Amino acid sequence: MNVVDWVNMFALAVNEENAAGGRVVTAPTNGACGIVPAVLAYYDHFIESVSPEIYIRYFMACGAIGALYKMNASISGAEVGCQGEVGVACSMAAAGWLNCSAPARNRFAWRRRSAWNTTSA
Repeated sequence: MNVVDWVNMFALAVNEENAAGGRVVTAPTNGACGIVPAVLAYYDHFIESVSPEIYIRYFMACGAIGALYKMNASISGAEVGCQGEVGVACSMAAAGWLNCSAPARNRFAWRRRSAWNTTSA
């Protein structure tokens, strides 16, 4: 099996759990809930074991991209179609993958910022 087959298998497992009425995290939506965890599952099984630090880095990067879409576009399949929500999930997972696999100097920096730095006068 190649990479795409493994990622598809992990994503379908999450989607089957969703279809069976199980609990899943809707990241970004219920219709595209398998993509973000599938990429992390592949990373865990084939790249390196996922530590709590990697979980945090992965989901922070995914969340940052998801927040950009939520503020500036749409993640709703009803508004932009299924391709839109799947595209959002793919870009979220890609950002998470890069933030976990990149050398430390190239990772996103998560810094606390004061209110003065984030407001404009």
